[in-house]
Amino acid sequence: MEFSVPEQWSGIWESIPAGIILVDADTHQILAANPEAQRMTGYSAEEMAGHLCHKFICPAEQGKCPISDLGIKVDRAERLLLARDGRRVPVLKTVTEMVVGGRRCLIETFIDITPVKDAENALIAYVREATLRIRNPVELVRDNISEIRKELSGPGAIPAHSATALAIQQKNLSDILQNLQELERAIAERKTDIPNALRDYLKR
Repeated sequence: MEFSVPEQWSGIWESIPAGIILVDADTHQILAANPEAQRMTGYSAEEMAGHLCHKFICPAEQGKCPISDLGIKVDRAERLLLARDGRRVPVLKTVTEMVVGGRRCLIETFIDITPVKDAENALIAYVREATLRIRNPVELVRDNISEIRKELSGPGAIPAHSATALAIQQKNLSDILQNLQELERAIAERKTDIPNALRDYLKR
């Protein structure tokens, strides 16, 4: 398949630190790939040219293209790029439609965010471990204070204000435990909408 990148693009095409792949908008055949896209996928431009992007560099099924079939706008969206060695490379992907050389094309650009995702996963693992280390002691202290409160609330024990103070401490510990559980759930579900109560607690 013969396809030439316009000469005015050559400087950007060769040197930009982002992968660029041109795809025929009608057939979904790959037309060209710049050096960075070749590095990220492990394929040469010649090996990619003529292949359908589906299940080759993109995990989407044929007929279910997010852009042309499902009408989804892809603008700096987190996506996966399939590599030759079987890896799924996390990328920020943007797709723009444009006529190139008289041909309607999808210009797909990718930025490798592997280091960012690795750091994110390491942070998730760290916070999860920290949560588990804190959780058991907090539960134990909460239960102990509950028992002390029962004893102090007994006949002829201690002034009522002391029992009230202990009840407040028990409530505080329960709130801390609830916040930790919410944090653990948010991490497990990869939520971006962390509850405001938890966000405020973490700012303390």
